[in-house]
Amino acid sequence: MPVSWALLMYIVRQLGDGSWRNLIIMVAILVGWWFLCRISEIIAFRVGNVNFYDASGDRLNVDKDDLSTAVEVDLMFAVTKNDVDGDGAIRTHGRVSSDLCVVAALVKMVTYRRDQAAKKSMNLDPMSPLFKFVDDSEDSGSEKQITRSTIVRVLKAAASAAGIPEAKISCHSLRSGGAVQMLSVSGSSYSDVRLFGRWRSDCARIYLRAVRGMMSEVSARMAANSTDCTVMLAGGSRVKRY
Repeated sequence: MPVSWALLMYIVRQLGDGSWRNLIIMVAILVGWWFLCRISEIIAFRVGNVNFYDASGDRLNVDKDDLSTAVEVDLMFAVTKNDVDGDGAIRTHGRVSSDLCVVAALVKMVTYRRDQAAKKSMNLDPMSPLFKFVDDSEDSGSEKQITRSTIVRVLKAAASAAGIPEAKISCHSLRSGGAVQMLSVSGSSYSDVRLFGRWRSDCARIYLRAVRGMMSEVSARMAANSTDCTVMLAGGSRVKRY
């Protein structure tokens, strides 16, 4: 079952308690939803997979520049067997005015990671796992990486709170949710979703579901130009007009 916009908003608000651990989990989930990621891809991302750009189109230095000026973010995906072109991919999202903005969330998280590195008098290691945090709950302050089980546990807990059977939420619910949202509200075609989600085959179809938000645009299109497909009566005989 796809993670809907409403369910994602619920998750973001539940995780927005100010703790760095929850921030990392929240951003991992947002990245999965916005970029139509597999869980394995989320876990595999490194700091060097993320590039920020300002309004002038200039790439920002994650170690030195003010990342709050970023208006766009690129994610670089490694080569997988399902890639459309077979040699990896770059996908982009822009900043939006929403609590779900993936650019703003990534800026906040990477800035936190940079501050943690600065405490050790180091630059942010581009090979460091992207979704990694310092566990301040432990005396050692050890670094931990977000795991697949952590993400799935948060998704299932949110689904349960929303009255959705946990069994309907799986590792692919974020990928499916982003695909459904992209198709339902932006006017994107199936081909657009398939290309952005990096599907080589038509298996993307199994991720898509009909949702209520799709129908307003569909209704308008069905009602438009209705005279071009009417059935007219002429001299008692039915004349089809197309």
